[in-house]
Amino acid sequence: MKCKKCGKKITHKDSYCGECGEEINQKEYREKQRKKIIKSIIIVGIVCIFLTCLSMVTLHVNSPRYIALKYFNTVASSDTDKIYNYIKGKESLFVSENILKEKDSLQKNIEDVSITRIYENQNKTYVEFSYTLNGKNTISYVELKKKKIFNILDTYEVISGKVSSNIEFVVPKNSTVTIDEKDISSYLQKDKTSQYDTYYIKDMIKGDYTIEVTFANGLKIKKDISVEDGRTYKIIDVCLTKEQEKQIETKSITSLNLLSEAALTNKDYSAISSSFQQDIGILYKSIKRNITNKEITALKYTDCEIKDTYINHDGNVEVSLLVDYSYTYKSEVEGTKTKETSHFITLTYVYQNDTFLLTN
Repeated sequence: MKCKKCGKKITHKDSYCGECGEEINQKEYREKQRKKIIKSIIIVGIVCIFLTCLSMVTLHVNSPRYIALKYFNTVASSDTDKIYNYIKGKESLFVSENILKEKDSLQKNIEDVSITRIYENQNKTYVEFSYTLNGKNTISYVELKKKKIFNILDTYEVISGKVSSNIEFVVPKNSTVTIDEKDISSYLQKDKTSQYDTYYIKDMIKGDYTIEVTFANGLKIKKDISVEDGRTYKIIDVCLTKEQEKQIETKSITSLNLLSEAALTNKDYSAISSSFQQDIGILYKSIKRNITNKEITALKYTDCEIKDTYINHDGNVEVSLLVDYSYTYKSEVEGTKTKETSHFITLTYVYQNDTFLLTN
């Protein structure tokens, strides 16, 4: 406090100014001190309230509940621009805003949204949502991962939803692979010990893709796949044309009858090998052994139907056939008897120059 007249500093004990002798009003001095203290208390209180509110707001906006709800509402509003903001950090050939807009099956008519459960599992936090979609009760989850802000404050980032992670595509060796007409050769994993080629893609926008595989033998397969987290897609089955199926079925019946006729007369394989462009001696021995063991005296293959076709690790076509045939056999009890039946047989074909060659 200072003297009003001369400005010299005085204390609360002084009745007069030591410089000019002016009388000091201590009551006025104490009132000013009281107001000053009250003002300081109010300021400190306001600052504390502000910091408390700021802390509560900060904790709220960084909580898994708030972040998951904000993300869910963004998805529910079909706003692809905002949705993409959650996945910008995931870079690959199949993560872009254009792909998101193309693949995203935007949810419509979402109502009565509520958070029903929040739980942790393997360092991840899951927020469970209950809502009505087109009048139907539905449950879904938002997957979150905890992270630190400046190594102090906990917050969460969305790691689920529109992006699938850790996807593998397994194909026969030396195949050419495209997904939605995009070459994925840069994702091939180098593994000389494996019988197949594996393509690993870290992140892909969820949705339906078309994968086209051209096998080393020239055959092609095109199929639609729905990408999901952590899935391995083994692309080895072959979609044959009607003409190709007919070619294999006709060749199978002809070859089996030729082999069975030779086996019934106990011919050596060398006597019929010139009829085949591939060495099928192992298959011939199997048919011959079966005829001998069952004492078959006549065997005729009449028809067959392809049930399954795939490419094996050698790049050859393995065909599962349901074969119809009749056979005559000798039995001590029944004598000579003829039966008609069917059974499955797997034959392997080499595909060369647009034709199929039986190999075993």
